[in-house]
Amino acid sequence: MEFEEFVEICKLNGLEISEDKAKLLQNYVDFLLEQNKKVNLISRKETDIWGKHILHCISPLFKIEIEPNSLVLDLGTGGGLPGIPWAILNENANFILLDGTRKKIDAVSNILKGLGLKNVKTVWGRAEEISKLKEYGKKFDYVICRAVAELKKVVKWSFEFLNPKNFSKKFLEKTNQKSYLRSGSLIAFKGGDVENEIKDALKTGLVADVEILELSFQGIEKVNFKDKKVVLMKLATKEV
Repeated sequence: MEFEEFVEICKLNGLEISEDKAKLLQNYVDFLLEQNKKVNLISRKETDIWGKHILHCISPLFKIEIEPNSLVLDLGTGGGLPGIPWAILNENANFILLDGTRKKIDAVSNILKGLGLKNVKTVWGRAEEISKLKEYGKKFDYVICRAVAELKKVVKWSFEFLNPKNFSKKFLEKTNQKSYLRSGSLIAFKGGDVENEIKDALKTGLVADVEILELSFQGIEKVNFKDKKVVLMKLATKEV
């Protein structure tokens, strides 16, 4: 998929990308490929960056909106996915990109310097340890993650990062053609059969509600998203 086709699919699905944001996304892909030569951020065999990575990461934004002025944690960001594309398209939200591999965080930091994004910062460390720090524990409105771990683990990590004041809010609210995702939620990109993972996550007692977001949209036939889904989870008020 070429950049122009990516933009057209976004437009078909109600996501208009301004010239400035389009340029940032193009620069991000260039920087990502440059850094990927030094550090393994994405598969070097992958040729369809716009389809398999950028479109995949931003496709939930065809169907959901997050609250303005939110603080979002990208848990296990790897090469800045999905955090950087989301930060470009949600300029009124702030993002922290967390990864436990120092080389990846250094590479992403270099990418961010090149992009000049003001609403993104990076953090290196293990989720279990970073969540204990006063600066990050219980501070976030949303956690997003892509291919990090099984949902049960991701839920437990996310619970320590999300602000418990948001747990009492509603979950998904329909607004015209999109749904408004309230804060206190986990957005997890998953593949394959997620039913068993969801059942195990529910056993933690930390999940109040679940919605599976099927990745179906105009133009999806141009990229193979077979079995790819996004699991939305509203976390519970307290552990039981």
